Order: sequence, then C-alpha cells, then structure tokens
Amino acid sequence: MPFERVSPGSPQRIPARDWNGLMDMARAFSSGALDPPTQRMSGSWGPRVRNATGSDLPVGSVLAITGSYLDPSQNLGEFQRKIVLVGSLPDSDAHAGKFVITKDAIPASKMGECIVMGVAPVLVDNGDGDFADVATGQTSYLARGTTGAKVLWADDTEYEEDRFWALVAIGGGEECECVHELATAGSPSGGSIGLTYTIQGTAGSLVTVNHNHSATTIRDAIVAGNSSKLTNDNLKVYGGPLPMVSVYIRFTADLSGLFIPVPSVSNALTGTNVSPKYGIFQTPGWA
Repeated sequence: MPFERVSPGSPQRIPARDWNGLMDMARAFSSGALDPPTQRMSGSWGPRVRNATGSDLPVGSVLAITGSYLDPSQNLGEFQRKIVLVGSLPDSDAHAGKFVITKDAIPASKMGECIVMGVAPVLVDNGDGDFADVATGQTSYLARGTTGAKVLWADDTEYEEDRFWALVAIGGGEECECVHELATAGSPSGGSIGLTYTIQGTAGSLVTVNHNHSATTIRDAIVAGNSSKLTNDNLKVYGGPLPMVSVYIRFTADLSGLFIPVPSVSNALTGTNVSPKYGIFQTPGWA
C-alpha cells in the first residue's frame, strides 16, 4: 500500500512510486496549484479574534475591535508572538473605523480568523457614500456613509431586504486624520471649558463643554457651534466624561488629510489649580 506510516527506528525503503508522488505534490505546491488553507483569501491580513458578543457568528460578520485578548503584563512573550483581538458588538460612536470581518464562523466566546486589513466581502446597507462603517448593535452588515472601509464594489441585486454584497478595503481606505486631545489639569469640581474653532477659515461660535459632559454631548455641542463645517459624519468624539477621562476629537470624512488647528480655549472650571489642556494628539502625516 503506498504512503504507509512507519515506526521510529524501523528500516525504511521508499518505493519509487511513493517518492515520485511526493515530488509531484511538492512541484504542484511550488507552482501554486496547491494553495495552503491559510491563503484562501489572498491580499488580506487576518489575526485571530475572540467573539465577545455572546452570540454565534457566521462567516462575513462584523465585529468591533475592543481590545487585546493577550495581556502583556501577564505574558509578554506570548503577547509579542501572537496577535489575538477581542471582538464585540459594534457601536457607531465608539467603534467607527475599528472593526474586522470574520473569515470563519465563530461560536460565542470562541476564537476565529478575521480580516483586519485588506479586501473583504461583507453585506452593506442601501445608504449613500463611498465608505462603509459599523452600525450600532449590528454584526451582519456595514452602513454606507463617509467613514470606514472604502467600498470597492457593491452588487446591484439585493441579497436580503436593503442589504447588498460588497467588497470593501479595510485599512488604508481613508486619508490620515487629525485628532485633538482635550484634558484637564488639577482637581476640577465643576464649571466649564469654552472652545472656539476656526475650520478651513470659517470661525465658529463658542462651544461650552461642561464638567462631566459625555463624548456624545461634547460632539453635539461642537457640531452645533460649527454647523457650516462639521456634521456627525466628519466629527467623531471618544473618551470622557471630563475631567476623569481625556476626550479625543477626530476630524474625518471630507476633513481627512487636513490640518485642523487647535481652538481658542477659555477656562471657567472650578476647583483646585484647575486648567484645561488642549493639544493635537495626531496630525495628518504621522498616523
């Protein structure tokens, strides 16, 4: 019988037909006729992701990236050797642009391979826009708009109601974005911070950020004070509430690739040795 297994230490004589069969397989592999299973989706990079949604997920599902499964403080060597992410239920405010598409069906609390960079097949909704990003509470599709992954192609035929198969480019789909950081020094107990932006030469009205304001409230206030330039699509705000957690203000979509200067800042905080701290956390050119 060809290709029989042998025991350690047993004499080996490889029949010609076995050797020739192995050589044929090696040549086929070298020529690309036999692709390894891990390359079934070329042009994409896929680490393993733990499904933390609480539900079983099929291939092509959307997971928000919410952390690393491996803790460098617990096992630095393993953290450096492996990349294992945690994938959770998406939130459009907290996870914009931070998502993966599953390459495997992943049961709840299990791990599987996902696409974090490259071209991925995924369902999109029937919205407008050349990009697609996460939709709150949805793992089955991306919402079309002005942020997220670049939509390279979308089918004209509905797969499900208002859902269409598409190919999207994850990672590198958008230009580098400008990100500001708002924080406080000292021990604030109340009061507010005033921000006045000038965006593309247009001065906005005074924006008041109160003590303990959430990221969503701060975003809405900045958009309202700069309504001729800013919308909920091109301004994303994370972190908060102030003063306990810094707030990050991200200019995206049509403002991607532009330098947005820091606003003028006024201090009406109360407390001990308190002052606002506002700076550019990231500028176009060194993402």
